[in-house]
Amino acid sequence: MKKVINKVTFYYESIYNAEKIINEFFSAFEKDFINIDNFFNTNYPQIPIYLVNKSQLDAFVRETSKQYINYDIPKWLDGFSTSENIHILIPNSSNVIEMVKVALHETVHFIIYQMGLKQPPLKVLDEGLAVYLSQQNSKSAFNLIVNEYLTNNLKKLSDFCIQDSIKFAELKGYQYSYYIAEFLISAYTKNDYINWLKNPELFLKEIPNLDIKFEKYIVEKINIAIQNN
Repeated sequence: MKKVINKVTFYYESIYNAEKIINEFFSAFEKDFINIDNFFNTNYPQIPIYLVNKSQLDAFVRETSKQYINYDIPKWLDGFSTSENIHILIPNSSNVIEMVKVALHETVHFIIYQMGLKQPPLKVLDEGLAVYLSQQNSKSAFNLIVNEYLTNNLKKLSDFCIQDSIKFAELKGYQYSYYIAEFLISAYTKNDYINWLKNPELFLKEIPNLDIKFEKYIVEKINIAIQNN
């Protein structure tokens, strides 16, 4: 079956007695995708998203990804994007909103891939924007950052300036991503952010200054959270 929403086309198999769940998913996606389209404000091809089961998703990742050649595909992986299409897990009654955010997250990657980047983007910018625009700022992620601060292990923004997705995950980059992107977009502009994606060397020149500013930004958030508890 096929469902077209704005600049996105979903492909999926009909599932018995799941029409209500699928429609809830589509409705929530349509509402939130507008913000992503407005952020980029550029032309890009129609985005194909396939709703699949976990075994189908893992098979797609094995066929298209170089980063998992020597690694097992993690159980937590619930979506993956290439420059041609996106595969995500089909939503069920217990994870509709979560999978909406996954779909939004992967559309950000897809759009970034259409920019014709000369080299892979820095994960701190690529994943940061995807997490930020899909609003994946979970309480557990922020709590991890708070705990690292309280144990003197708070990471710097520069720690995440890498191109390796697996190492990025191991460093807890996904947990920091929302707040890094929030900081960058609030302190600079959308155009600055997109320019950094295209020209990572310009971003890296700013790192010493950005490390100082981000630490101040996140510590203020942490202290407010601690005071309110």
